[in-house]
Amino acid sequence: MGVYKGKKKPLFFSDVERHVQATCGWRHVFEQLAGDALSLAMQAPPNIHVDCPLPSHGGEDDFRMMVGWDQPGYRAGKAICTCQPKGLDGFNILTELGLGTYKDVLEAVARVSGYLPDSSGKLPVVQVKKPAPRSKIPATSWTQEKANFRKELYRTLWSEAYRLDRPEAVNGVAYLENRGINLKGVLTSIRYHPCMQVKTKTGIQEWPALLCRIASPNGQGAGLHRIFLNHDGTKAPIPNPKRYTPFIPKTGYAGCAARIVTVDDCDVLNVSEGPENTLVAYLCTAQTAWCTLDSTRMKELQVPRVFKTVRIWADNDKEVVNRSTGEVTGQAGQKAAFELADRLVKEGFEVEIMIPPESGVDWNDLFVSQGIRHLPFQERLPYARSLAETQWFSAAA
Repeated sequence: MGVYKGKKKPLFFSDVERHVQATCGWRHVFEQLAGDALSLAMQAPPNIHVDCPLPSHGGEDDFRMMVGWDQPGYRAGKAICTCQPKGLDGFNILTELGLGTYKDVLEAVARVSGYLPDSSGKLPVVQVKKPAPRSKIPATSWTQEKANFRKELYRTLWSEAYRLDRPEAVNGVAYLENRGINLKGVLTSIRYHPCMQVKTKTGIQEWPALLCRIASPNGQGAGLHRIFLNHDGTKAPIPNPKRYTPFIPKTGYAGCAARIVTVDDCDVLNVSEGPENTLVAYLCTAQTAWCTLDSTRMKELQVPRVFKTVRIWADNDKEVVNRSTGEVTGQAGQKAAFELADRLVKEGFEVEIMIPPESGVDWNDLFVSQGIRHLPFQERLPYARSLAETQWFSAAA
């Protein structure tokens, strides 16, 4: 995308981005344009969340800068939040902070980085800065008092929610059946809450929700994954109807997973990003199946040694090609799957990656469209493999 200034050459985001990474860095840009709005997030240690500074969200303890945000590379200038689980780049962050339109932000970044002359017609003097050392002081956003409060709150919410075999949970069951998922039984790790609060741009709203417990690597409770629903068994008409609560552990959600199904004496772990795809993995295998919440946390998943094999039901996310530079981005699901596989193989696990054949299609889509759900159980996994791009990785010696 380019922005024209009269008869001048168009200004491209990709050009300004490369210039920022090669010269002053995003830390300088944020310090110049964002004031104190990002100061706590920029000072926080890696993977530590702070209160979201974006006016449209403002959630508690669910915003963090990506590891490597202040260095050149793919993650330069990027942050992640439950309101934007796929992440925001530096331009998006400044726009969300209210610094104007995308055009306004692009020109402002170009000027403070020295890519364009300032308003006086002179280039601002910008020194090339090395990334500042990260603070070793824990982020003040997390406190034991907050953790204790959340632990009790989530316990209360869970106790208020209904098991899926209860008549009060018919709306939650309808949502799963609309996605082609018929459990024919009860999963104790999923419940239906008839009325939960959610913060939106227009204020606090109340919607029903499916709840999944999120566990830390040691098995202790870390939070709740929520799918907000309408009263007709569809997703609630709000931005990002899938959200997770602020975390309990000091380390955030790093390494955590929603342990949807845990099968006794099973040495195969199936993992996927979302609860629906994770349930599909279980219905195809009758094996342990965990949800990693998103692609970022998939890469961070910690797998217990009781498992020998990990099967990753990856998303086939679309690639994005920059027309001006040819740079290819996107494909977060595939990248996360291979990054996780590379680490797990080094840790001694056998790993299988299964990727849907079409871009933008996930395993829940295939489970319905390809009729996998109607097959006899023993034919489901072989047929899913026949549809997928499948790769096996042997454990490191």
